[in-house]
Amino acid sequence: MKFEIKTPSELKKISNYILEKFPNGMVILLKGNLGAGKSTFVKNFVKIKAPQATSSSPTFSILHEYENEIFHYDLYRIGSEEFINRGLAETIEKKGWHFIEWADEKIEKLLSSWGIEWVTISITQENEKRVFDVKT
Repeated sequence: MKFEIKTPSELKKISNYILEKFPNGMVILLKGNLGAGKSTFVKNFVKIKAPQATSSSPTFSILHEYENEIFHYDLYRIGSEEFINRGLAETIEKKGWHFIEWADEKIEKLLSSWGIEWVTISITQENEKRVFDVKT
């Protein structure tokens, strides 16, 4: 399913789709260039699912956990191998929505070996819009 987004307020379409399709949670791998909108999308999801929470990018803390079972990981600084070595990947086994920025094939292999399904959202920039390609 593809979503063409021209303004941040339109991100609720994708969040609502995720909530409708996966009401009990899901691992969501976010892929896209720096500044594509990965963290902005997660902030929008948090605003809908946990309106009292204040969200921000976990670039330096690596993981932010929000109320209502929302987990936001940013592997940009440490990479997937360090994420796994630190034992942070084990958090993925908790119930909820797990948004993982900068996930790669190592994360996909780990999820497969644990029998965990995931969704990939690839974000590309096209002129004044972003295309969010949600693959289940």
